[in-house]
Amino acid sequence: MAGSKKFRPENSREAALFILDRVENGGAYADILLQEVLEALDVRERPLTTELVYGVLRYRLRLDWIIGNFSKIKTAKLETKVLNALRLGVYQLCLLDGIPASAAVDEAVKLVKKGDAKRAGFVNAILRAVTAEKDGITYP
Repeated sequence: MAGSKKFRPENSREAALFILDRVENGGAYADILLQEVLEALDVRERPLTTELVYGVLRYRLRLDWIIGNFSKIKTAKLETKVLNALRLGVYQLCLLDGIPASAAVDEAVKLVKKGDAKRAGFVNAILRAVTAEKDGITYP
C-alpha cells in the first residue's frame, strides 16, 4: 500500500488503528497491510498488533453491538477512526485476557485525542461504561 511504508507507528495499538482505518476506508487487505506495518514495528509489539487487527475484524459485529448498547450515537454515524478506536478498546476489555482495563481505555483515548479532545472524551466515556458493566453484558 502506498504510504504505509512511510508510516512509523509508536506502538501496537497505533499500528492496529492505522490498519483498521485503511481496511475500512480504503479497501486495503488486512493481511498485506499488516505485513508491511509489522516491519516498521519493534519485534515485541508485533504479536499484539496482529492479535488486535485480526481480533477486531473477527469480532466486529459483536464489538459494534456492544458499542451500540453504550453509545447514544449509532455506530454507522461514528467517524471511522473513533469507531475503530472503540472497537480496539472494547476488544481488549471484553475479549482479551491480561490487558489492564486502564491501559485499554487510556491507549484508545490517546489514539483519538491526537485529532480531537471532544471525541477523545466520548471514547473515554463509552469505554469506562463498558469497563464498569462488561460482566453484565448479555448477548442476543
